[in-house]
Amino acid sequence: MSLDQKRKSLNKMIAYILGHRPDEFGLVPAEDGSLAIKDLRQALIEEEGWSWVRVSSIEEIPLALNDPTFELLEGRIRAKTAGLRPVSVSYGPAEPPKLLYMCVRRRAYVHVLRKGLRPAKGPHVVLATTEELALRMGRRSDPHPVLLTVQAGRAAGEGIVFLKAGELLYLVDWLPARVLHGPSLEKVAPKRRAAGRVGPEKKAVVPGSGAPARQPSQATLAERVAEFERREVAKRERKKRRIGWKEERRKRRRR
Repeated sequence: MSLDQKRKSLNKMIAYILGHRPDEFGLVPAEDGSLAIKDLRQALIEEEGWSWVRVSSIEEIPLALNDPTFELLEGRIRAKTAGLRPVSVSYGPAEPPKLLYMCVRRRAYVHVLRKGLRPAKGPHVVLATTEELALRMGRRSDPHPVLLTVQAGRAAGEGIVFLKAGELLYLVDWLPARVLHGPSLEKVAPKRRAAGRVGPEKKAVVPGSGAPARQPSQATLAERVAEFERREVAKRERKKRRIGWKEERRKRRRR
């Protein structure tokens, strides 16, 4: 494929993503329809046959083609209609399905279990309707993210407003810890297990789903978070004692 053909194909692909189905790629444009160019590029290279795309590949299209499908805005990109008008979007309230999914970084998992979930990037928490899409989005910030199941139906019943962003994504301002379920801390951080044999992980039933989930109850998770922190404190204290003992032995040798 020639360079000119690549540019035309990329132009059409960007038109599809920005102007039609950004949700398929785990992308949420701002209300003016724009996205960060680097976010668009990341979504593109995840697709088979598009790993060659660079930020420069996108930026050179308006210079090389007479009819580009988008415009550039200081590090951001926005689709244009056939009449060359910018595309804008709006996200309205919608009733979510009973369960939605999202991923968090492994290092943030303990905090999420205690404090709930707030936006790490952008104005909203982005939730996916499938585990596959949630994992795809999560791997953009962590190679091995932690998958969370969100009891969206329960959250909506408690007054949390969900906004629909396409067919596959929903947005919320925040989520309390009680509607989030994920794997045990031992599974996320296996090196920090307590001494002794750990039994099989118990399964909890997600209310309203009629089927067992793969995670323990929230109460159990809270207890495990507390135990996890106690072990960390004890570990630091043991380390201090070891260092103090060595220093004392060195002093005796110098005498």
